This record gives sequence, C-alpha cells and structure tokens, in this order.
Amino acid sequence: MFRHLMAAAALVLAAGTSAYAQEQSFKIGLSNSFVGSEWRTQMIEEAQAAAKAWGEKGVKVEVVVQSGNVDVQGQIGHIRNFMNQGVDAILINPGSPTAFDPIFAQAKARNILVIATDAEVSSKDALYVGIDQKAWAAQSAQWLADALKGKGSVVAINGIAGNPANEARVAGYREVFKKYPDIKVLNEANASWDQA
Repeated sequence: MFRHLMAAAALVLAAGTSAYAQEQSFKIGLSNSFVGSEWRTQMIEEAQAAAKAWGEKGVKVEVVVQSGNVDVQGQIGHIRNFMNQGVDAILINPGSPTAFDPIFAQAKARNILVIATDAEVSSKDALYVGIDQKAWAAQSAQWLADALKGKGSVVAINGIAGNPANEARVAGYREVFKKYPDIKVLNEANASWDQA
C-alpha cells in the first residue's frame, strides 16, 4: 500500500508542474512514529522502491526518512526539519491524532503537501490515506465472535497504547465484544505490534 501512496504523492506533485515532469525532482519527507515492527520496515522499503521506480521514469524522487520511536515531539521536529530542507511533500505515520495540527498548518502555509497514513489526524491541512481502523477491528472481532459462536475466551494483543490506529482498533473490537456476554476478554496487552 505504501508504494501506491508514494506513487500518488509524486503524481500529485508532478500534476502541479509543467508537462516536462520527467525533468522534475521532488523531495519527500517520511516521518515514521515507530520502528519496531516488520510492517514499518516494509513501509520504508516500499517508499524507497517507489522513489526508485519514479527515477526509472525520469522523475527524481528523494525520500528522506526519519523515525520518531513513538515520540510525538520528535515527529514534530521531523516535520520542522523537512520544512527547513524544502521538501515538496511529507508522508507521516502519526503518533497522535491531534498534536500535529499547528505544524501541519505551517507546512500547508509553505505549500507542502502533507499525507497521513495508517492513523487518522484531526488536521484539515493533511490528507488521510488509509483504512478505517475502528471498522477494520470491528470486522475482525465480528469474524471471531461468529467463529466462536458467541461463546469463548479471547486475549487481545494490541499495538502501542495512545497510538491513534491502536486506540481505534481497541474501540472497534470492544464495541463488538460488548454485544457478546459469553465472550470473555481474559486480557488486553500492548505488545508494540511485536509478533513474537
């Protein structure tokens, strides 16, 4: 999915330029709120692969990656750094749904496209590209409730407490399990999306 997101960002940037987009170059900042999972590693690799693919089409796309390790202030610093580096767009996997509103407004004022992925943000100055995390988790929980025929015990292994995607997912499965009094949630643990 992230490869498609990178392609879309480069395409949007190219659409705003002359017909000679092949001679254009773009710098895209990628702010990652967490580095401890395979999915996040894949996200970065796909962004770099998409940049390479655009290069093969004659459009130079440089991806500057910074990782915040769940530190929102660090991610805000990333965005400031990206703005100072003159990026054309910022892709962010945000560690908070609301903390970025002021910095996104600053980026927009500099005509920098901001795209949030994986976790929704409240700012109207950023686009969100991703799934409805709450609905996705509710659908998964409903599948489990159906498979258990409404009766059984489950353990929920979550991501990172406070992360907007995680919080939406937790709300989604809790909403479903609340309808099934014979399904007991024995434990809920935050495991930082570590599959081990």
